[in-house]
Amino acid sequence: MPGSEENIGWRPTKQAKYGVVVYPYLSPKSYPYLKLHFGDVVQILEENGGWYRGFSLRDKQYKGIFPASHIRLKECAVENPGAEESVVPKEDPMVQEIAEVLREWSLMWKKLYAEGKRRQFQDITQLMRELLDRRRQIMSKTLPRDELKELKQLVGAKIDYGNRTLSLDIVPRDDGGTAINPKTAGIMQLYKLIKSCSVTSTNDRTAGNRQSYLGGVATPGPSKREEHHLLLKFEALVLPINEPCELFFFLYDARVTRILSERYLVALSQHCAPRNSDKISLCYAVFTDWPQLT
Repeated sequence: MPGSEENIGWRPTKQAKYGVVVYPYLSPKSYPYLKLHFGDVVQILEENGGWYRGFSLRDKQYKGIFPASHIRLKECAVENPGAEESVVPKEDPMVQEIAEVLREWSLMWKKLYAEGKRRQFQDITQLMRELLDRRRQIMSKTLPRDELKELKQLVGAKIDYGNRTLSLDIVPRDDGGTAINPKTAGIMQLYKLIKSCSVTSTNDRTAGNRQSYLGGVATPGPSKREEHHLLLKFEALVLPINEPCELFFFLYDARVTRILSERYLVALSQHCAPRNSDKISLCYAVFTDWPQLT
């Protein structure tokens, strides 16, 4: 057992970078030991004689050492190798999401039982069992592409239904059921997906939809409709005045003399340029979802 983190035997790992805790490690001692629970995901930085040094992705700030025998290594890609490196798992994103969902649900699942919420407890129990079975199917890598896509759509629908049952956040998804990364998705794409999730959430409160989700068949989402959006960019303005002013933009229906949207404000200086110099040529507004506005 290494005596401390400064032990001269510590060396950066070359292959072991990422893994899952398969045996809990609850050391009675504190620093430099890292307490780990079953199912925790860890990033590994160094190794020394059967021990790893790293951190749990639940709390990246606290680093410590733990036995290598308690970790099952997973394949991953390393980004920015060195002191600031990060790992990207090579597992199917849906497989990762199911594992994360089950860990999150398990705590609330126990709470439902303790509070005597029998119906919700039974629903989540059934969903968790089904997700485990679907996860095994995805990991087997034996399904044809079309069947795999349908399976992921079903899994995504079940996860969303479970999250709504537990009053958790709904995750926007693409047509294949995979969760959308908000850091790479466009704002309009996120807007449409979140709006669709909101409509689906309302429909799912009926008893029939509850049975369809628990029975293995997801209720189809709302039919698609054509939407129009208006992008407004302020470039320049010439006015016969020599003092600061404010310029408002909004959608207006002259037929019914009614404003249809929120107002977009551009604060101008006495030279008719944005008062904030950082906003020059960067004054944008998007008016979305015209079918509802008209």
